[in-house]
Amino acid sequence: MDQERRYVVTPVSLEMRADDGAAPQLKGLIPYDSLSLDLGGFREVFKPGAFSETIKADDIVGLFNHEASLILGRSSAGTLSFQDTDKGLGYTLDLPDTQVGRDLQVSVKRGDIKGTSFSFWIKDMADEQWVRDGDSTIRNILRATLGDVSPVTFPAYPESQVDMRSFKEWERQLYRQLHLRQRRQRLTELTT
Repeated sequence: MDQERRYVVTPVSLEMRADDGAAPQLKGLIPYDSLSLDLGGFREVFKPGAFSETIKADDIVGLFNHEASLILGRSSAGTLSFQDTDKGLGYTLDLPDTQVGRDLQVSVKRGDIKGTSFSFWIKDMADEQWVRDGDSTIRNILRATLGDVSPVTFPAYPESQVDMRSFKEWERQLYRQLHLRQRRQRLTELTT
């Protein structure tokens, strides 16, 4: 079970909220049913409810740029909360009064930080579906374990060996199924 990261470019909802005397809040959104950019031979879609189990059961952290030393909130501490809707998985971080929290507020207000990212794991092959759509390959994520959510400096999809391994394994399975089907057909032809 390898960790994967996604950097959401569009649509992104990253906004600052502050009530009188309350800690400033940072809101982000991981969209559902939104086709990713090319991730190295395939595109990806997170289906509604893909994170519904993990946000109830797991202790998830909010980090800046996925850096464990730059923690912004944690679900078990009540400083990170989730709103799971048909549109996507929204998250709210109650920003700490720390250097990273204050710096992040300034960077978001200036428009320097616009993107959000998240890390996740797929535990079982049944939690994803690979389909061909013309010349494209689409990976539908039905269920995933969320590791962290992160406002990020560079909202882009990087090349990832983890992604390529997943895609290559799916291609190998597809080839094996096709090969077995062809062998069965030949055996049927020989016996009739």
